[in-house]
Amino acid sequence: MNLVTQYAPNQTLIDMGNTVYLQSYKSIVAKYNKETKKVYLGYDWDYSKTTMKYVKRFIRECATHQYTNKMEHNSDTNNFTVADLRRTLETGLVLLGIPVYYESCLQELYDKL
Repeated sequence: MNLVTQYAPNQTLIDMGNTVYLQSYKSIVAKYNKETKKVYLGYDWDYSKTTMKYVKRFIRECATHQYTNKMEHNSDTNNFTVADLRRTLETGLVLLGIPVYYESCLQELYDKL
């Protein structure tokens, strides 16, 4: 079962049961595995400031297990920096209580579904 939610203009959440994908324009930029509670970022996760804004929001919502399709403008959405995220990817540490990894082939994996 696929549940597609318009996250924001040109930003879409695709919930496939155990996995949630964040699509920015035509590219899968992040996925969250609900069973392992891990976030994976695709090769273009930091393509633009706008994409980065929604990647950060996606990570925060994965950490709290609260996905919304509402545009919320509050400081909680951006409670970590891009530098924090890059450091997490480089060191293997957790961010907001969940592991975040780089997986360059997210688009290819999604296309095979």
